[in-house]
Amino acid sequence: MNTEHSNTNTHKAGSGKKPPWTLKRAAALFAVILLVTMYLLAFVSALFRFPGSAALLRISLALTVVLPLFLWILIWGIGFLTHKKNFASVNLFNSNPEERRKMEEALAAGAAPSGEPDGQDTEPESK
Repeated sequence: MNTEHSNTNTHKAGSGKKPPWTLKRAAALFAVILLVTMYLLAFVSALFRFPGSAALLRISLALTVVLPLFLWILIWGIGFLTHKKNFASVNLFNSNPEERRKMEEALAAGAAPSGEPDGQDTEPESK
């Protein structure tokens, strides 16, 4: 019987694994805690009919959109400044260089890009 226990959550030097808490994870956890707190405050203030409950609800809803967008821009900016590709990287034109080359050649030759047969419209004609 094997009595050795391996803990996959611990970070060992030289193991090649990332530490369990990164800046991205900490920022995401902070955002979740902030949003949940705002929702709870809005709910409790509405439940007890505090005068600013409508404004607090509007702030909570605005933060639902603004906070994740701000975090995405922050993570993208850090990746851009450090020249590292991450999940927030926007690389629309070079994501698949081989497919892009094929598409550009097809467009230069006057043919339809791959995936669309020549002479066939993908949308029905309007009358």
